[in-house]
Amino acid sequence: MQASFTYATAKGLVQPNQSSQIRPKGSYYLNLIGIFKPHMFFYQEAPVYSSTEVSTKPEFFGGTDALAQYVNDHLKYPEAAMKVEKVGRIWVEAIIEKEGTISDVRISRGMGFGCDEEAIRLVKSMPRWKPGKLQDNPVRVKVNIPVTFKMP
Repeated sequence: MQASFTYATAKGLVQPNQSSQIRPKGSYYLNLIGIFKPHMFFYQEAPVYSSTEVSTKPEFFGGTDALAQYVNDHLKYPEAAMKVEKVGRIWVEAIIEKEGTISDVRISRGMGFGCDEEAIRLVKSMPRWKPGKLQDNPVRVKVNIPVTFKMP
């Protein structure tokens, strides 16, 4: 039995037929395993949902209290912010992936003096979260994480 599937090339979609095994010139084709040149595929990421669109929101293991404790324990106050006694809250936007990992970390509202970079470092170093779910299936969810800077 031969596998029947379609693959994408720069010239369009190609579906090999059983008699001729049509394939674009210069490409690799192997039945069942599907070995192709990497530039032949068009990768489409899974959609990203907001936290209001999902049935179960992503959650830091231990809840919001554990998240606040993690931030307090791992936050390193930047020297430039200490010199000018800068305090405030930074909102970090990130995507919680289907596996609970954090990706696409960026500042949605920052305050400078090295605090933005520290907030990004802190969020990127977080352990896995419980992923968000839509109809009991894990999905990618965009979240906003507050990071508060107060003088020690």
